[in-house]
Amino acid sequence: MSIRLNLFIIILVSIFFAHCVTTYKIGKQFSTENVAKIVIGKTTEQDILAFFGDPWKIGILNGNVVYTYCYEEWAFQRDDTIEKRGDTLVIEFDANKKVKNYYFNIPGKEPIAVSLIIHKKNMDKQQEEQMAMQNQMTTSIITQ
Repeated sequence: MSIRLNLFIIILVSIFFAHCVTTYKIGKQFSTENVAKIVIGKTTEQDILAFFGDPWKIGILNGNVVYTYCYEEWAFQRDDTIEKRGDTLVIEFDANKKVKNYYFNIPGKEPIAVSLIIHKKNMDKQQEEQMAMQNQMTTSIITQ
């Protein structure tokens, strides 16, 4: 291959890597249109299943069953900004299988974020190292 073609390919690959976005998807999609129909003390577990389908996760909190419905997309941009899209609904039931409490899209309750930010920083470091190596390759091809 010619030097110009090699240089073109390297520049094209560099542009591709420079604009990469790391995206994570968490949970499974669910409809939020019935959230307004939830009434604490009245809405039953069966109502919730009819409204939203099977939960993404089921857990126990203080002896009570908790359903979690979650679908989030986290997009880490090259400029260190993070775009978050999606919804989280957590429903706690009492012993009679009626809604005791529920939480919908409470800001700052994203425990996965810390892990993702650390991963993003590691990915950025790897991309910077790749870019440095590509720049060295470009310099070496041009000087040949």
